[in-house]
Amino acid sequence: MTEIERQVPAELSGLYGARNALAECRDLADVKQILDTAVAAKRYAEAKKLGAEMTGYAQEIINRATRRIGELMPPPERGGDRRSDEFKRSDNDHLKTARQRIGPVVSKRSQQLAKIPEKVFEANVRKPVTRLMRAAREAAPKPEAVPEVITPEMTIRHCRCKDLAEAASLEPDSVDLVFTDPPYGREHLGCWDELGAFAIKALKPGGLAVAYSGQMFLPEAMAALAVHLDYWWMYCIVHDGAFFQLRNRRTQVGWKPLLVYRKPGADAALMPWVKDIVTEGSREKSDHQWQQAEAEAAYWIGELTAPGGHVADPFLGSGTTAAVCKKLGRRFTGCDSSAEHVVTAEERVA
Repeated sequence: MTEIERQVPAELSGLYGARNALAECRDLADVKQILDTAVAAKRYAEAKKLGAEMTGYAQEIINRATRRIGELMPPPERGGDRRSDEFKRSDNDHLKTARQRIGPVVSKRSQQLAKIPEKVFEANVRKPVTRLMRAAREAAPKPEAVPEVITPEMTIRHCRCKDLAEAASLEPDSVDLVFTDPPYGREHLGCWDELGAFAIKALKPGGLAVAYSGQMFLPEAMAALAVHLDYWWMYCIVHDGAFFQLRNRRTQVGWKPLLVYRKPGADAALMPWVKDIVTEGSREKSDHQWQQAEAEAAYWIGELTAPGGHVADPFLGSGTTAAVCKKLGRRFTGCDSSAEHVVTAEERVA
């Protein structure tokens, strides 16, 4: 027992040994009971004016219990995933019941506290929850800013992937890199054949096509690309946050693949060195439901092309690839079948 615990009055005796109990506890109900006790104890300490030490100790147990709940509970499903409806039916009644018992506010807050690095958490453990989370945000490393190098050579068209070369007067063998994010789901599998057919004509010999993909239909996507291009590698984006639940596979998904295929015809030894894993720095969904973060695109575009290089994206969406190319000083050609998305992309590079 610590010195502060020895000083806790009888009315707060429910907090004796709470630190150690939380560290060893594996049952959500027991942790929730400690949390409720700590909340009541803090109110009592404040009402009786027992001082900052007692109030702070109660707040510490509140924070530790809330964080422990986040460590024990499976993370909530990410909204907005592109899986077909056949894969979205829930059979996870246990998870639903657990969240109902904990409550939505505590459930969400517990997930937030569980993601705070231990060193930052311990340094701020007696602060109210809002101040604790603010301290964590301030302590988080800031992503490096992408250098703003403007290039005027930005071509965006409203058309399908298969029509981009003609619509943009794109010369064969003129593109250094295809970097794109085709739509996911069984109903969109035809897009992968369109992508391969476009890339084999547009890319320079030895050029790469890098495409985001979901995991569910990887075999079909890879088979379609292999008709036109050579398999090169698979890059990976690790989600920096809560996983989403792929219920029919009983899998908590924490990463996203990028398929990398190569147009034959150049010396493979001349390819640049790159990392095949990048950690997702942030969730960016302000312009498009399926929008990807600029930081990820900036890394691979920056490493795989030289300043002034030519990048194409035939599934443009909100224009993330175009925006990154403008900032990095790369020429860009892209399209989308949605007129609304084309307008959004044009606004981002205006």
